[in-house]
Amino acid sequence: MAPPRDATASSFLAARVASLQARILTIRRNVSLLLIYLTVFLDFIGITLLSPGMRFMVDPTHPDAFDDVRRVPACDGPNQTLAAPCGDFALQPGAAISIMLFSFGVGQLLAMPLMGAASDRLGARRILMISTAGTAATFVLQGLAWSFWWHAGARFLSGLFAGSRPVCQAYIAASVPRHRRAEMMGYMALSVMGAMQFGPVLGGSLALVNLRLPLFTAAGIAAVALVMQMKYLEEASELHPSQPPPTPKHETAAREATARHRGTRRLLIVFAGSTMFQMMSHPVCLPILLADKFGLDANQIGLLQWGDGIVLMVGNQIFTRLAARRGVCVVACTGALLSIFQSGIGFSASLPVLTVFRSLSMLGPPMCQPVAPAIVSLVAPPKRMGAWMAAVSASSTLIRAIAPPLLGPLYDVNPAIPFLVTASAASLTILCASLLNSRVPTANETSTLSEIPSASMGLASIDEPAAATADVLANDSADSRHAEHGVEPSELDDSTTLRTLELEYERLLLVQKKLLDGEEVEDVDLTAEVTEADVEELGRWMGQMLERQGYRHWFQHKDAIRAIAQHSFPRIRETPRVSRVTDILGVLGAHFEFERTWASHRWAQQEHCAEVGSQYM
Repeated sequence: MAPPRDATASSFLAARVASLQARILTIRRNVSLLLIYLTVFLDFIGITLLSPGMRFMVDPTHPDAFDDVRRVPACDGPNQTLAAPCGDFALQPGAAISIMLFSFGVGQLLAMPLMGAASDRLGARRILMISTAGTAATFVLQGLAWSFWWHAGARFLSGLFAGSRPVCQAYIAASVPRHRRAEMMGYMALSVMGAMQFGPVLGGSLALVNLRLPLFTAAGIAAVALVMQMKYLEEASELHPSQPPPTPKHETAAREATARHRGTRRLLIVFAGSTMFQMMSHPVCLPILLADKFGLDANQIGLLQWGDGIVLMVGNQIFTRLAARRGVCVVACTGALLSIFQSGIGFSASLPVLTVFRSLSMLGPPMCQPVAPAIVSLVAPPKRMGAWMAAVSASSTLIRAIAPPLLGPLYDVNPAIPFLVTASAASLTILCASLLNSRVPTANETSTLSEIPSASMGLASIDEPAAATADVLANDSADSRHAEHGVEPSELDDSTTLRTLELEYERLLLVQKKLLDGEEVEDVDLTAEVTEADVEELGRWMGQMLERQGYRHWFQHKDAIRAIAQHSFPRIRETPRVSRVTDILGVLGAHFEFERTWASHRWAQQEHCAEVGSQYM
């Protein structure tokens, strides 16, 4: 029986207001997330913007070189254009550039745990603004430093303000619903790739005017970002209400998950470090090789590195597509194999041949580096998610700090050696990925219907990836789901209309399973309760179908789950009652395809139940 028209209109109006509030919250969150990604972009633009001109800052023949470099007497013989150890400045170019990179990396490594602890006390917003302000100031100091060692000291200070990546990850974890955190973390990698793509070409062009102009440009970008943060960046707690303490069941599940994956965290740390090391020859040694062997200037080096950025974007798309079919660990092994091509860079006799080796090897990093955060989002205990992410980031930062002083002197011995050394790290990456592959949960390992977006939650989450195993076990009631995702329950959540729709959806899935199994179905009882055994049976059935289609991990299943839901019902639309219910589900599914957050999903479901469901129930 349909509810009174006044009650329906009132419910619809309340749902509409709540939907608008959820949309406003989503807009505020998206603006803050854009500023978070801009902060990560700044952390890396300071490296890539300066990289094309670093070689010339230690060249005694360049008018913009450091004062203590230009005071070196010219040497006779083939080394007269190098910062050779024949005067006061006794460093070869490889060692000098390694010190410049190492000083920044050490500062960044020291800053990461300090900033993470400070953000817990002072809030992520305040720490991020301090980081951005310090970045702007230290870039100015680098530009004003005309001594090599003063410049190295300024870069160390700049690194101390560039350890904001764990803070950004914690901000995302606190402001974004759990089921979307892996996706939002992935966009952080795009920020890094954007810095690697546009930084070198912009820095190379600016270096033609003056070698220090890229530094002042980076300071200006940081100053603009600081103003935007002060005006638009909100605290994470304002964008996503605090989550309640985990239930005992949740804590037990987290401990059990951790015990099952003992050693996974250490393996992820090693894996993250190896994936970073296997690409470090490109920023450290490649600019020197291009200048020394092929005579390229800063602008030409920047344009070539801009091409590297395009290759990185392509590699990211390959990762996205292959991960959905083959699994992230398989993609990581493929990327590691591609990175071996860098071993031919040092032996290339011509620039086109070098470009081929460089492009093939640069496909590897974007296929390897997103894997560690993706696995963390699947296997880390919920209360330790931030600590696991910080450990993985610290491993990458440590390698980024120690690799330059190792690879730079090796380049001075022979330009081919550093590329061979970093290419050999691919074997460690493949080994770690192979060991991790068995520890990433598959569909059969998480095969209860509560883990599949659509069963007891209706069709609302059909467009979203499921949570990790330990996280899903906490979602054993509607109230816990509301609290976890920051959506306050309303009267409509407990209405007969919504519950009836959910029960009918579950019952229809059971009927469809019987039809596919060849069983006879004489009557469809859409009011019968769905037992716990039915839920488990549905979970196993849907998991097996996904496995047969080549899907391995739950975050890969959203398209497959939608396809199952859309194609399961036509065979059982034999009565007007079933037909009307499936029409409702179709309307809901069409709307949810355009909704991207859990809050929007939930309010949209209420809205459609009031508007559409009342016409049929």
